[in-house]
Order: sequence, then C-alpha cells, then structure tokens
Amino acid sequence: MWLTGRLAPDFKTIADFRRDSGTAMRNTCRRFVELCRGLKLLSSDMVAIDGSKFKASNSRDLNYTTGKPDKRKQQIEESVQRYLDLIETADRTSPTGFAVKTVRLYATKAMKFAAG
Repeated sequence: MWLTGRLAPDFKTIADFRRDSGTAMRNTCRRFVELCRGLKLLSSDMVAIDGSKFKASNSRDLNYTTGKPDKRKQQIEESVQRYLDLIETADRTSPTGFAVKTVRLYATKAMKFAAG
C-alpha cells in the first residue's frame, strides 16, 4: 500500500510492477533479511509467514502424511492379490468357465424352438 500510495490497483498493475521492478524487489528483500539477521531477529530455525490467504482443501483423500503413500501401496498390493485369488478360485471351480453358459444358452434356444 505504501508503494502504491494507498491506491487499489488491479492484478495487471501489480503484475506489471513486479515484472518491471523485479531486480529492485529482490535486492530490497535480500537487504531486509540481511538487516534482520544483523539485528539477530532471524535465525536458521525461524520460519517467516506472510499474510496471504489461500482456499484450502485438506480432506483425507487430498493430503499425504509420511506414511500414507506406503500404506496406500500396501492396500493396492492387497487388492491385486485378492483379485488374483478370486480368479484362481474361479479357474479351479469351473476350469472351462464357458461350458455352463453355453449349455444354458443352448437349452434356452432349444426350448424356444420346441415351443414354437
């Protein structure tokens, strides 16, 4: 607000200012950090946060903790194994798989033919 004289510029004005004054802004920020460190106001343990506000969405599906990718990978592997087990069971119980369906279709067509 100080730089703009308390005007309310639109996004394009601010973007143009940043583009045209990028070197000066970087130098100003660098000098400010140096000044704060010289006055022992900052240390390597400190984190600075600006006043920006962002819309957040932190649902369980959208955030990740350090263990979540490993847990998700394990869930996927278990799911794949369950699927393979089901296929294996189906193969053992009905080795041909198609015979039952073929017989049923044939019997249905034969009954329709006989009926009329």
